[in-house]
Amino acid sequence: MKRPLLWLVSIVCCWSAVACSETGDPLAVDQPAPDYCPDKAPLGYQMSGDCCARVSNADRLDHPQFRVAGISVNRPAILDDDFIANIIQAFLDQETFNWIIDVQNAAADGPIDIRTGFGIRDVQDNTFSFDTTNPDLAPAPLAAELGENEVSSESFNQTLLLPILDKDVTPGQTIDPSAVLPVDQLKLINVPFSDDRTCIGIRNRDLNVYETKIIVDQSLDTETRLEASEFPVPPGEVEAYVKVDAADDVFVADLNDKLCDIIACELRSTCSDPVDYCGEVARSEWNNPPDSLCDSNGCQRNDSEGDDVNGNGNMDQVCDPATECNAWYLNLYFVAQGVEITN
Repeated sequence: MKRPLLWLVSIVCCWSAVACSETGDPLAVDQPAPDYCPDKAPLGYQMSGDCCARVSNADRLDHPQFRVAGISVNRPAILDDDFIANIIQAFLDQETFNWIIDVQNAAADGPIDIRTGFGIRDVQDNTFSFDTTNPDLAPAPLAAELGENEVSSESFNQTLLLPILDKDVTPGQTIDPSAVLPVDQLKLINVPFSDDRTCIGIRNRDLNVYETKIIVDQSLDTETRLEASEFPVPPGEVEAYVKVDAADDVFVADLNDKLCDIIACELRSTCSDPVDYCGEVARSEWNNPPDSLCDSNGCQRNDSEGDDVNGNGNMDQVCDPATECNAWYLNLYFVAQGVEITN
């Protein structure tokens, strides 16, 4: 078994005696948790609003801060398998998978700055911070553009590691992750803010789930799909790439398998033998071979021209999946909630 990599968004202050509502008004400490918010969330009584936010960004529209609260993976499709998706969401709900987003200089439309990456939750007050002690876990700086309360970014030209933990950690503590998501060329696409910039997407109060699914005509381009949704605030979208070699170095404890084996095999029940699927099965025989090529110039997927996220359309072949492609294209939707990031 290989050793996993070390993994792999005006704020109101709330003291220990009170919690924050979405508008920043203090709530009594015994305020019950909203019944539509995650029941596994620590200090869930501090959540409120359309996305179960912990704080409001309404008083700091130029500097909103978020934590990713829900994810739906479009590609690779196996990562949206119900069993795997439920595991990922459980870690998000209990706040041991913390992917945070810090948006800066957003007072007006135009160029803005974003930092995003692994976050550490302070168990005392439920604030978050970037890890500044481990260079491998440093946040990714993204050059981005704000227009009409919506953000898109350029790609981050390095690997970003997003650890998934099974317990809380403190800054400087050695991290022993349950899993890690190593992503390259991460890019935000048409990420919409709520009017007060406290939410990206919403939580469905009837189904008690984050609305990360967009079920409309998938042949439409990304912007039209989001405009066509009926959600008050659509989810954000991310694209990135997962390199084969990086995935082969990641062991996912809850699935007792390597990330490479999970993605390449795609049908988990058929891949118990051999144990080392990526290492022992010829790539030409993988159920889901890599579809992208990453090199010093960046990453490009085979269906990158005239296509949608589901692979429909004209294919632009940039690499042979059996011999040349070295990464999988990652596309997901996400919901994020307002939080406080302290650094």
